[in-house]
Amino acid sequence: MDKNFKEFAVSKGLKLSNGIAYGNLHSHAATLSDGDGFKQITITTRFADSAKQRELETYLRQNNIFQEYSLRDFSFFPERINIVFFYNNKNQLLTINNFINWFFPLLDQYSASDANTCPICGGSLTGGCWKLIGGAAYHLHRECSETVCQNIEASNADVGTGSYLGGFLGAIIGATLGGILWGLVLFIGYVASIIGFVIGWLAEMGYTLLHGKKGIVESIILGFAVIFGVLFGTIFSQSITLVKEGFEVGELPKLFSLLFQDSKYVMASLFDIILGLVFAALGAFSLIKGAGKKGSKTKVIDLE
Repeated sequence: MDKNFKEFAVSKGLKLSNGIAYGNLHSHAATLSDGDGFKQITITTRFADSAKQRELETYLRQNNIFQEYSLRDFSFFPERINIVFFYNNKNQLLTINNFINWFFPLLDQYSASDANTCPICGGSLTGGCWKLIGGAAYHLHRECSETVCQNIEASNADVGTGSYLGGFLGAIIGATLGGILWGLVLFIGYVASIIGFVIGWLAEMGYTLLHGKKGIVESIILGFAVIFGVLFGTIFSQSITLVKEGFEVGELPKLFSLLFQDSKYVMASLFDIILGLVFAALGAFSLIKGAGKKGSKTKVIDLE
């Protein structure tokens, strides 16, 4: 954490440890952290009534909070809420403070549990312990903490199993199916980033079904598969056009070898490929980036 953010956290009564600030913030268990280009508040809480959570989410969507508070992301999970702010030197801490003063009373209004309620079981806390789990501070019963640690250990044991080769084959098969869809859409003269997402989604599904190994290499394989899918889809689209014009399927390899000697054809093909890669990047980037994160093991650290 940078110096100013640390001072801000301490002024709010939070403790500093392991590169984050944590503790009771406006009666709720909160973690303040920062990174490359962002600052973040994570609130570990639970809603006894899921309808209240949906009401709060609806209320937030109806207000222009992203622009007003320079938010980059705002997401709800079963046991936490993540709020990410864009990095902005000018008045950022004042903006974050204004957000805290506005948002935390809403948590009480919509019945989100406070720092003295275990976010795992929902029971009242007397004593308990603080654990840093996946970068967020949790105030838990010791018994609930042991259960969480056991579940995380079991989940971490699964990381690293599987085969990159099997995953690669699955990703290519999935991307090929996505490429066929891309080719059909391209043939009718329409392109969209959603097709890029579909190629990535099918590649990831194939990777998973053939038991691909989780880790950063998965993102590299999926990225390669998406590129392959776009290239395959472009050739598939052109093949449909040639067959429609009366050429036999068996003639296509020889015909393509002649066409690739034509500079105009090559330029037109490159344009389709580049356009396809741009749309695929827009559609599949977040999915590919998230795939790599799934392979990282969750860390649990004792805070107090």
